[in-house]
Amino acid sequence: MSQNRLTLYIAIVAIYGLLAPMLVLADTIDQIKSSWLDRSQNIDSVRFKYSGQSFTPKGYLSLPLGPSPPEDRFFDFSGELLLDLANKRLVLSESSEVAFDVLSENPVWKPRYTVLAYDHERFYAYSPKEKDFNGEVNGVTISGSSLTLTNDVRGHFCSVEHIPLLVTSNLMPLALIRRPFNLDAKTLELKLEIDVESEHEGHPCYVIRSPASDNGYFSEIWVDKHDSYKVYRFDQYHNDEMTSSNTIQYQESPIGSIPKSWKTEDFNFQNGKAKIFTVTLDSYEINPAVTIEDFQVVPPPGTRVYDDSLPKDAQRYVVPEPGQPPLPVEEAKLQQEASDSALKRNAVLIGILLVLVAGGFLLRRSRRMHESN
Repeated sequence: MSQNRLTLYIAIVAIYGLLAPMLVLADTIDQIKSSWLDRSQNIDSVRFKYSGQSFTPKGYLSLPLGPSPPEDRFFDFSGELLLDLANKRLVLSESSEVAFDVLSENPVWKPRYTVLAYDHERFYAYSPKEKDFNGEVNGVTISGSSLTLTNDVRGHFCSVEHIPLLVTSNLMPLALIRRPFNLDAKTLELKLEIDVESEHEGHPCYVIRSPASDNGYFSEIWVDKHDSYKVYRFDQYHNDEMTSSNTIQYQESPIGSIPKSWKTEDFNFQNGKAKIFTVTLDSYEINPAVTIEDFQVVPPPGTRVYDDSLPKDAQRYVVPEPGQPPLPVEEAKLQQEASDSALKRNAVLIGILLVLVAGGFLLRRSRRMHESN
């Protein structure tokens, strides 16, 4: 009997030895999530302004007609991210550079200013008119600004280089998925677990891992063991292959540690090359006053609009002049063509008139010279 008791005691000790570290880590992850939640609850709104440089290496993209870009690309960008956490809204405006005609032999890189907004009900994607922008929509050649309004919540609302700003506000659900509906997700319900303990540049960290999605995506979050607000690294994976990595440097603020600068590497599956962003936080404002108008877009006349809340035959239109009804895209095209034709006719008439005037002047001048001789 005593031998059986001894065996049972040894088994209990062994099981406790196995389970105790797991229980401690489970308790630690709950404490970390609670601290994230406490901080986010103290932030009703936050405004970040940032700037940086993007590097896209030669051949980063593989296209049917060859690699793009054909040479290394460097360009500056800047932006502003406004988060209204109290009302589940956000808006991102950014000046950057994008490639046009990417399926041609010589893609063209041009500056682009964009506004992405989410007002808890609708998604807005606005591209103001660019001087040299030309494109094609449904076979119609257009030139001007465009606005998309949709109830479909778009994935990748914020790009990988914006993750440090989301982490700063402890919006871990949004940082993990980057879809605006995750503004509604509850931090305490996140399924996270501590994978290992490690160090980042001398800082002891818990490496927290999210469960893999059905598509094989998961994240690793390197959290300072002594300051849960500091996430030094935020790595994302697909089927155990790293797709992006953020490394973040911090500064102190009235709400605790916030990013000072960061580096983001976005990897290309096909050849392992990385698009690299180096970013600096230029300014931040905690709890700025916000209104619903901050998260909506009122486009100027001439803007092409797609609105999926309208009947199918009315979803695409062009914003008219004040007091006028919206114009279907085809009608706007016909009006533009008519206007262009009128301009051409007027230009031809003015040209003919100028030729006649000049001819008359030269004829009179020739006569005077002839008479004087």
